[in-house]
Amino acid sequence: MHRLKDLIDNPSQVARELRSFSANVRSMDAQLRRLQKKFPNQYVAFHNGRSVALAKSMKALLQEVDRLSIPRKNVATHFLGTRTMILKAKRS
Repeated sequence: MHRLKDLIDNPSQVARELRSFSANVRSMDAQLRRLQKKFPNQYVAFHNGRSVALAKSMKALLQEVDRLSIPRKNVATHFLGTRTMILKAKRS
C-alpha cells in the first residue's frame, strides 16, 4: 500500500495549500452572516483570509478571480443564499 507522501510530488506544498485553504474557509465562515445580509444571493471568493471578489454568478466570480491573477485553486467560494436548505434522508 502506498503512503500519501509517496503519491504526491511535494507534500510540504500540499500541506501549505491546505492550511491556506482552511484559513480562507474559517475567515469566510466568520463573516458569512454579515455578507449574506449585505450581499444576498451573490457569490463571494476568499483569498488570504479576506473577500476578494463578489458577483451575481459563479462564472462572473471566477472571471473576476482570473482578472485579479489569483489561481482558482487558492480561493474558497460560497453562494450567499438567503434561504436555509434542509436535506432529508429518503426512507426506504
